[in-house]
Amino acid sequence: MTTPAHGRRAIWLLAGLTALLALLLYLPTLRYSFVGVDDQKHLADNPLILRGAASDLAELWARPYFGHYVPVNYTVWFAVARLANGDRLNAFNTTLQPAWFHAANVLCHALNVLLLCLLLWRLTGHPGAAVAGALLFAVHPLQVESVAWISSFRDPFSATWALLACHAYLRFTAGGRGCWGWYAAALACFVLGLLTKPQAVALPLVLAALDHWVGGRPWPWVAVALAPWLAPALAVVLLTAHTQPGAEAVAAALAPWYRPLIALDALAFYLGKLVWPAELALDYGRTPQHALQQGWLYWTWLLPATVAAGLAWWGRRQKLAPVAAALALTGVLPVLGLVPFAYQIHSTVADRYAYLALAGVALALAAALARVRRPWPWLAAGLVLALFAARTVQHLPVWRDSDHLLPHMLAVNPRSWLGNTDYGALLERRERFAAAEPYLRRGAELRPDQRLSWDLLATLYQHWGRHQDAERCAREALRVAPNTPDALTLLGEVLGAQRRATEALEYYDRALRLAPQFGRAHLGAAAAALALDRYPLAEYHCRQVLARRPNSQLAWHRLGVALYLEGRRAEALGPLQRAVDLQPDAADSRFMLGVTLLKEGRAHEAVPHLREAALLTPDDPVRAQALTAAELLAGDRR
Repeated sequence: MTTPAHGRRAIWLLAGLTALLALLLYLPTLRYSFVGVDDQKHLADNPLILRGAASDLAELWARPYFGHYVPVNYTVWFAVARLANGDRLNAFNTTLQPAWFHAANVLCHALNVLLLCLLLWRLTGHPGAAVAGALLFAVHPLQVESVAWISSFRDPFSATWALLACHAYLRFTAGGRGCWGWYAAALACFVLGLLTKPQAVALPLVLAALDHWVGGRPWPWVAVALAPWLAPALAVVLLTAHTQPGAEAVAAALAPWYRPLIALDALAFYLGKLVWPAELALDYGRTPQHALQQGWLYWTWLLPATVAAGLAWWGRRQKLAPVAAALALTGVLPVLGLVPFAYQIHSTVADRYAYLALAGVALALAAALARVRRPWPWLAAGLVLALFAARTVQHLPVWRDSDHLLPHMLAVNPRSWLGNTDYGALLERRERFAAAEPYLRRGAELRPDQRLSWDLLATLYQHWGRHQDAERCAREALRVAPNTPDALTLLGEVLGAQRRATEALEYYDRALRLAPQFGRAHLGAAAAALALDRYPLAEYHCRQVLARRPNSQLAWHRLGVALYLEGRRAEALGPLQRAVDLQPDAADSRFMLGVTLLKEGRAHEAVPHLREAALLTPDDPVRAQALTAAELLAGDRR
């Protein structure tokens, strides 16, 4: 397509304005927080992000993290954390700034709107139709989850690579000088997309459609051109199948002949939400088993079948119809359920899975409007886009924080295991144990095969002082997930709280045989060893923790206690002082440091620490007596 320079400037201006509108629409998310669903484990509690060392970045490239190998995605988060926190990143109690990560999501979405607008203009040759299609992609409520949820950054970011690959491949199919350079660029974008999110694996279908229906090349030529793309795609498929937790359980629970019906049911769901985006939620609970029980599978296939027939009829007159269908299908094909994937344990469908698919819908709208000469279809499209934008504005505050997101999820889907478990965990962290218990119990009832439900219940009962209930739940967690370090350590902690240190140490040892570097088990073993007067063993476990986590306040405290009880009081002062420096309001560390200083004949130095410990625990008579004794020795009565 040859376009005058002023025409190119005009479409760039229109595309930029469309991207700016998308940016302004999602600008409120910069004030939103991290949410408990995945944001904590991926970012806020991820030591590889919090430490910010080059070795941590290398580790993110070297192995999957939480069952996902998405190193390009983590590299961006790593860089954003460095920008947001700078030199403070490796400090104790580092708190990441969510605004920076939300900004990355919003900017990525705006960039995608720009790239899509330019792509639609290139394919339709109609600037107004390109803007209309890009606006649909920008403002549709189904995009809210992908843009407002920090953990879903990989969806818009992988779409960025897909759109860049489409642009580069179109340059390749146009031929001319340097066309193979564009081919290499498209292949590189595909590989980067795969390393951002494996869902990009179906992108060659879109490029094949572009090559044949837009570039006009025969299918044998297309097959030869795209054959090298199969190698990285196959590698990512095999890696994902090997590393993704839970996929085997999904595959075993559903007979293979049901999978096409599951896929068609998912397509029907997305088509319904495309037209009527109401009751959007993070977890719809639309598992394959639930769909089978409800009987949906036997009639929901009619909707995608009807749409496919309509596209086939339209495709006879419009060459972009197959391209739009391929782009829409590519976005969701890997997660329709034809191949089992881990999230199917919770739901086969999710709003974020439709992010790139909406680019195909945008192309269909642009292709249709490009042929329209009458004003009323344009007015109708404008009205629908305005309604979608209004719905997005209305739905966006749901993602403000966990206090808004989780109750909304439960309002839409009361049977959500994720919703009940995460909301119960949120209430438990705030020590609202009575409020948290019914949610956690409901989660355990919904998914008794999930260790996390029993873990959280055991921890809740432990904090609540209901030790027998805590032990029952901890043993249930171990039954569900035998020989897992977390479950073994939890049971050790529960037993330790009941002063059954010998039994507790056995479970810690079992956990450490499975995971020798597991810091939580080392800390628990140190506590049990202290209770059994095995001070050298306690010292060993504390030093194991400090070798990998030098800012572990609890490890420094227990090391100081072990040295003190072993009679090495002068050596204990350093670890105890370090524990106080790391957490000045830790009453136990303050008290132990004060007592150690007092025993070393340094009463004047002991008084401030014992005074602070007494203020932090005013109902403890032992600490009050220690303070009185220190003040008498130091002559410091106030």
